Amino acid sequence: MASQEGPVLRIADLVVMEPRLRRVNKAPEGEDFVGLCAEGDGDVTGWLVLPREEGTPRAIQRRLADAAGVVFLESEFDEQEILDSVDGSVALLYGTGGVTRQDIRRAVDELLRRQPNLASWRKLSTIGQLSPGLVNPAPESEILARFARFSGDSLLLLSIDGRVIAAAGELPARSIARSLSVVTNHSTTTLHVGRWKVFARWLDIAGESPSFDHGYWLIRGRQTSQDADFDDPSFAALEELLTASLLAQRNIQRNHVAESSALLVALCDENSNREEVATTLRRRGFSEHAKMRLIVSDSVKDSYRSDVRDKAFAVAQDAGVPLVLGYVAGRTCVLTTQSGTEPKIADVLFGSVGLSDAFDTVEQGPQAWRQALLAAVVVDRKHSLHLQSMEFSQCSAIEKAASYLGQRGLEDAVGQLDGAISSIKDGEEIFHAYEAEGFSVARAAKVVGVHANTVRHRLEALAERIRFSDADLVLWALWKALRPRMQR
Repeated sequence: MASQEGPVLRIADLVVMEPRLRRVNKAPEGEDFVGLCAEGDGDVTGWLVLPREEGTPRAIQRRLADAAGVVFLESEFDEQEILDSVDGSVALLYGTGGVTRQDIRRAVDELLRRQPNLASWRKLSTIGQLSPGLVNPAPESEILARFARFSGDSLLLLSIDGRVIAAAGELPARSIARSLSVVTNHSTTTLHVGRWKVFARWLDIAGESPSFDHGYWLIRGRQTSQDADFDDPSFAALEELLTASLLAQRNIQRNHVAESSALLVALCDENSNREEVATTLRRRGFSEHAKMRLIVSDSVKDSYRSDVRDKAFAVAQDAGVPLVLGYVAGRTCVLTTQSGTEPKIADVLFGSVGLSDAFDTVEQGPQAWRQALLAAVVVDRKHSLHLQSMEFSQCSAIEKAASYLGQRGLEDAVGQLDGAISSIKDGEEIFHAYEAEGFSVARAAKVVGVHANTVRHRLEALAERIRFSDADLVLWALWKALRPRMQR
């Protein structure tokens, strides 16, 4: 047997070089080896060994405990017997597909021959192994699975909010996601989660649009003391392929959401091309005979979240109904058909949510937008922890009137009242509180932090300027709430 001095080889590289070799387990310590030998050639310490067919696989592992790894061939040993005998003391490989000892020797010789340019070969060969996964329906999952097969690592791809995008192995995804949620430095970090040593690398998928996640965590997990080498060429190849796949999907999704948003904006606009909107909706699966409904989330802060989109589409898919999700005036807006599924879709949206009445034609789109937005505003004004969504049909008569009047009609109706209120000291604050507290002078005074007589004096001052009723103040408050939301 040759001397151990010389280049150091890696089991992961050998598995790439000879794909018929399959990992059974990963060594508890290092997985470097100095060469290939047969059992009986001499001291096996640090070598990859082809064992004699003497004894059980477990006994062979005990005999070769000092080796870097042991290669069992399917022509010599039963696979299940190997799997049942793993004791974790040494790396095990299993040769399949008719691979012979001579094939493995040739693969090791080829690795030795490539030593001067090993880094370049390692990256190129890894790309060759992983790239077929790009055409898989779930490319990230396939790429991780392929990398795990020859690296022996367990891997996870997590979104910034902890959702599992892809996984290979048995890493505790929830525990890792919780640990990463408090990590503020998005770069590279090491964690200990249970029996796992976890290495996380941040993949920055920067986007111009706020409607898309800006990055993902790529996690490698090991149950050994070895650290992960993030500068390793094979891992660099994994990063590049995952980044390319995620960017491609993000661009496709961005185009789809942009088109959906443009469609919804046109549907809600009084001056859009109605025929074009109707044609596009038919292409999206909306029947001319089905009634439609708009659902609007009033929360701007929680818009542009991919998990919201995914959940809404999942509900629609389960119900077999068409769905268009986009953003109008920065708010999540959903168009679907009347099917009874609308409340379930509303439940997955964030913030206060309003649902329009059912409507038949695209000409009624602007009215449906005002209805859904008005219902969302009513929910927001109620400040109730137990009310997250409301249908327009549940609104009061004066609230419905605010929707039917529209932005210009509302402004014409309450413009003079607003001017009179603005001319009174602290008028807007006091009359907002007075209306919100059910026209109670005492409660309004408490909310604003003034004496009750101050509220009474402001009411008298307003009565001197303009004739008004409680209903007028409700309409005025709704107009104040709707005006910034209606601007697109």
